[in-house]
Amino acid sequence: MNHIQMLYRIETRLKGQSAKQKYQVRQTESLPLLNQYKTWLDKSALQLPPKTALGKALGYSLNQWHKLVRYVDDGNLAIDNNRAERAIKPFVIGRKN
Repeated sequence: MNHIQMLYRIETRLKGQSAKQKYQVRQTESLPLLNQYKTWLDKSALQLPPKTALGKALGYSLNQWHKLVRYVDDGNLAIDNNRAERAIKPFVIGRKN
C-alpha cells in the first residue's frame, strides 16, 4: 500500500502539468518506485503459497504488471481508469435497477 500511495502522491503533484513534464517526472520518480515494488512482489510471491488469498493477489499483480507500468511511458495516460469508471457508472446503476 505504501508504494501505491507514493505513486499517487506523485500523480497529485503532477496535476495540471504538461504531458512532457509528467513523462519526465514519472521516469525519474515513479519508475524507480515501480521497480522497487516489482522487486518486493517477486520476492513475496516466492515466499507465499499461490493458493492463499495474498498469494493470488500477488500473482494477479505480477500477471498484470505490464498494464500497471504502462502509464509511465506516456504523459497523456492516467495512473488509473477512475475517470472512465465514473463516466459509465450511471449507466451501470440504471441497468441494475
